[in-house]
Amino acid sequence: VASDRITGMRIATGDPSALATTLVRFFSMSEADRHAIGVRGRSWIVDHFTQEGTAALTLKVYAEVATHRNGSPKTLNLGPQ
Repeated sequence: VASDRITGMRIATGDPSALATTLVRFFSMSEADRHAIGVRGRSWIVDHFTQEGTAALTLKVYAEVATHRNGSPKTLNLGPQ
């Protein structure tokens, strides 16, 4: 994959052989290259995910689930009980 080794490495789900191959590739890299991947990966996460954004997406998912289960949106009270 073209984006491999920039911010991480992609692995097909449910494919233990692919996981093993990717881990061998990863640990065959120099420590400096592995560190650089980690730094870029962390930077990407910090740039793309905030507490506010994650909370908003979580609430959106909850609202969609409530709508699909009952046919109409429900107000979710997520405050202290």
